[in-house]
Amino acid sequence: MVNKSMITSRLAFIEDALKEMRDLGSTQKEEFLKDKTKVAAVESYLRRSLEALFDVGRHILVHEGWHEYSMEYKSIASGMVDKGIFPEKKTDD
Repeated sequence: MVNKSMITSRLAFIEDALKEMRDLGSTQKEEFLKDKTKVAAVESYLRRSLEALFDVGRHILVHEGWHEYSMEYKSIASGMVDKGIFPEKKTDD
């Protein structure tokens, strides 16, 4: 059974992290790059968001029985596209 609570919490974290990264990135490029704390925070939010996304992908792939895709980040990403869970290309809205 899909763990909706886990998926919801990971997606909520990603949304929060995106907001924080936007806020941190609202300064001028030069000013942002001089502040190592801001740079490190954005790097951390980005890494943790990717990990959360891969957690969701792995969970869905395993639940659907596609275990061969669930072992490495690269295979999780390709499995999510191959199985039609994520589109191959982002479309413009």
